[in-house]
Order: sequence, then structure tokens, then C-alpha cells
Amino acid sequence: MGARLIFHCLLELSRCGARGLVESAVLLGTPVSANEGRWRQARAAVSGRLVNAFSSNDWVLGVVFRAHSRSSLAGRPAGTSPVAVGGVENTNLSALIAGHTQYLERLDEVLSALNLQAGH
Repeated sequence: MGARLIFHCLLELSRCGARGLVESAVLLGTPVSANEGRWRQARAAVSGRLVNAFSSNDWVLGVVFRAHSRSSLAGRPAGTSPVAVGGVENTNLSALIAGHTQYLERLDEVLSALNLQAGH
């Protein structure tokens, strides 16, 4: 749920006019809609990298997302597929992540795949 919280913070910053305030944001297995309009809003709050790291193998995220969506039109969760918005880096971790709990278990490998290092 951390990625969801960060995403909603980015939306609120954008709504308040705080464009480019956040240097970078990396969202792993995000349980929010891949809605392009909302991702464009979130992108406006980030001056550097906005990364959507996803795994199509994360069936738990897909099931929980659909069960808790307010609308049957919510679409797919960003944590299972790319987001079609310019400036959003989509990183497919399907070869590395077999399920939602593996993001933490394989964090060093995830960070390496994203060209990031632990502690930075």
C-alpha cells in the first residue's frame, strides 16, 4: 500500500500546484488504476524519474485491486502492466517477480534492474 500512498501524495502535490517538487519516485507493484489522466497528474509533481515497476505475474494484486475498485470500469492496476504516459518509465519485472511479496524478498535485484542502489 506504500506505492498507493506515494501515488496519491503525487496527485495531491500536483493538485496544489507543486509541479516538479519531487525529484524521483519509484512505485513497485502499485495498486492504482493505470488511468492515463491520473498518471499525467502524478507525473507533473516529479521533476526526474517516475518509475512504474510492474509484474504481470502479480495475480494477488490483480484480484485485490478488482475486489476493492469502486467501479467495474477501473481497468487494470498499474502494478501488473505498463502505463501509457510520456515521462513514466515502465519497467517490466515479470522475469524477476513471481508474486507481490517478492518485491521485498528480491529488493536488491529489483533495485539493480531499475539502475538504483540500496541506501541511495
